[in-house]
Amino acid sequence: MALDEARLANDPGHQGAKLDLSIDYNQFGEYYERRRDLPTAIEYGRKTLAIRRDLAAADPKDVWKQERLAFALTSTANLLLATHHYKSLLGEPG
Repeated sequence: MALDEARLANDPGHQGAKLDLSIDYNQFGEYYERRRDLPTAIEYGRKTLAIRRDLAAADPKDVWKQERLAFALTSTANLLLATHHYKSLLGEPG
């Protein structure tokens, strides 16, 4: 992840570096989700989502990029819903 962040910092427009970093963020998000650290998983989900929105906007006809954006949106929404559900079980405001 650090290498991909550095690559993107050196060349902010590099689509390959953006894609690689979005994959890194997604993998970290999945890791933290499995560990039940939902706030950290959501943080990485939002980072993934931001990059994938940018990639999809840069090439709206690329179906794969649109699908990856949809996946990131769904994954992040599910994490947010899980957090809300968990808090409601604990009686916390959601």
